[in-house]
Amino acid sequence: MSKEDIFEGVKQAISKGEPLERAITSFFNAGYPREDIEEATRTLQPLGISQSQFQQPKQKIPLSQPVLPALQMVSDYGKPPNKTGAAITIVLFTLLLLLLGILAAVILFKDELTNFFTNLFLRALL
Repeated sequence: MSKEDIFEGVKQAISKGEPLERAITSFFNAGYPREDIEEATRTLQPLGISQSQFQQPKQKIPLSQPVLPALQMVSDYGKPPNKTGAAITIVLFTLLLLLLGILAAVILFKDELTNFFTNLFLRALL
C-alpha cells in the first residue's frame, strides 16, 4: 500500500469520526512502516489535523503482536445446561418416538386401516 493509500485510509477513518491516533495505530498494527504512516499523515496538517496527535500511540505495541479485540462470548458452550432445556429435549424426543411409532403402525397395518376407514365412512354415508 502506498503512502497515498495510507493517507486516504486515515482521512476516511477521520471523516467517519475515528480519532487520528486510533486510525494511525490501526495502520501501525496492520504492519505498515511507521515512517510511511508519518509521511502520509504529514499531508493532513493543511486539513486541520495536527501532526502532534501522531507522536506515539499511548501503548507502544510491537509489530509482531497485533492488538486483539476483547474476547466476545458467542455461545454458551462453557456453561452447564439449564433444566428447562433438558426438559424440552426430553419432551421433543418422546414426541419423536411417538410419531415414529405411529408411522410404523400406518406402514405395517395399511390394509387394515384402509378397510377400517372405508367401512366407517360407508356406514356414515348410508
